[in-house]
Amino acid sequence: MELDFNTLLAEFYQKKPVFFNEADMVNQFARFFASKYRGTDIHMEVYFQMPACVSGVIQNVSISYDLVIVINRRVIAIEMKYKTKERSILHDRITYHLKNHNSQNLTRYDVWYDLERCEFILTQNIPLINRQPTEAYVLMYTNDHLLWGGADNNMSSDLQLSEGRYPSQERWLHAPGNINELPAEGSVGKFRLNHRIHVTNGYDFKWKDSEYGFRYLLIRAQPRVEG
Repeated sequence: MELDFNTLLAEFYQKKPVFFNEADMVNQFARFFASKYRGTDIHMEVYFQMPACVSGVIQNVSISYDLVIVINRRVIAIEMKYKTKERSILHDRITYHLKNHNSQNLTRYDVWYDLERCEFILTQNIPLINRQPTEAYVLMYTNDHLLWGGADNNMSSDLQLSEGRYPSQERWLHAPGNINELPAEGSVGKFRLNHRIHVTNGYDFKWKDSEYGFRYLLIRAQPRVEG
């Protein structure tokens, strides 16, 4: 059976357009995938260590992937994000009380950092579940229009998620127009404050519509370009 993630996600979100939380979405997608592709080997929360530059010092940081799927000869790593604005939704006789996550600055940073990590594992010899990944994706599902909206006056103006073409460059949290004005460490955490993200490929971001005001962004990572 042919596996195309764009087609798969369209079917998944048509059947299941809302979730209690991010863990629920990850679990539901894993079950959906397993029902479509019998005999698939699916692992959740797969951890490993990756070097990162923090305050000018290279150190190993422990990170994980939400899903690692092994199907035929494909080993697919997926990072998934589910961010909501507060509202209640009745779907399929179940009421979902969604939280107001806010923290758009941190969410934008985390999506770009996920993409950096996905590039990394496609290039480095870092086996997940004893297999080298052949594909890696970042998936964002949200009903927060500020995440797919255009550039605004905030600390993550270099980390936008709106539709468009994004070139390879360093990206970090700073005031718009002033790369030396940084957010407070207490508001973003030491790692986000000090780690500059370097995604080495250019990417086209394209959002797709779902139900109840939700939209999703799927990014397929490319192998990291060294040098």
